[in-house]
Amino acid sequence: MIYRRQQECDTEKQIENLKKDIYNCPKHVFGDHSSCDSYFCNSHKDDEENYVPEMIECGLMDDLQSCGARLLHNGHSLMLNMTNNAAETYNSVVSKFVGGKRQNFSIKNSYSKRCQAASLSYNKKEQYYSSVHKAVTLRSPGKFIKSYMARLSQSREKRKVRRQLFPTKKTEKIGPS
Repeated sequence: MIYRRQQECDTEKQIENLKKDIYNCPKHVFGDHSSCDSYFCNSHKDDEENYVPEMIECGLMDDLQSCGARLLHNGHSLMLNMTNNAAETYNSVVSKFVGGKRQNFSIKNSYSKRCQAASLSYNKKEQYYSSVHKAVTLRSPGKFIKSYMARLSQSREKRKVRRQLFPTKKTEKIGPS
């Protein structure tokens, strides 16, 4: 992926080449180097046994390539280093609450409390501060928290509008061309 990202061509061609490499990986691993690019495989070993024809015959190669189909389908995300995975987003919120290795998690329920706070933050978005404040103090938050929440809401709306104005291109092509 690093090689393809540094390649001197347009992004669509880079994505196409990356998909071709991903599609070729099982063949490369099991001894068929006929489709390997020079950067990918510089040793076309003659003494290495090629198991690919037998794997195609018994249907194992189709199974392996179907496992890689998700990678092929998301080649554009890999190339552009994007993610929209909810679990990864939640984990990033947890890492903010955990604070890295500086914390002492041996205190009773320390880590679980931080994960609960992270899930509340993830689910409530900008209303997180208001809901926590109301639960703790039994009254509405002050003007500073309200203005902060308003700014968060405005920036979220601006991002939403920006995404609608400039949508990302998605390629639907699976497999090598």
